[in-house]
Amino acid sequence: MIGELLADKNSAAGNPDFYFFPMANKDGVTRGLTRFSAAGYDINRGFTRDYIFNEREEPENYYFIKWLKEQEKNGELPFLAIDLHNDAEGNLHLQNNNENFIKRITALETIMKKETYYTEG
Repeated sequence: MIGELLADKNSAAGNPDFYFFPMANKDGVTRGLTRFSAAGYDINRGFTRDYIFNEREEPENYYFIKWLKEQEKNGELPFLAIDLHNDAEGNLHLQNNNENFIKRITALETIMKKETYYTEG
């Protein structure tokens, strides 16, 4: 997918910019497929607007949020973000549209709009 997107910029509608963040927690994966960094932090947590990541202890998140805030300041927040997360065996798990999933994802959307950078449109 990345190769196709980068191969011919003119093929993408409107010639958008693409940003890829392939893996933030390399040390955690190397240490045994854990979500905790070598510094002992769960880098999947703390993504609210008010949380301040420590540059020394959580550099993965600190610099990602710094970049995101710069994008916001310049009026260039990403239009679409896709997070591909997998399990310990490397499998991606796509969710079907059953009733319980729709209820949970609707509740999550409400919380994300209130507490994070998530927006629509």
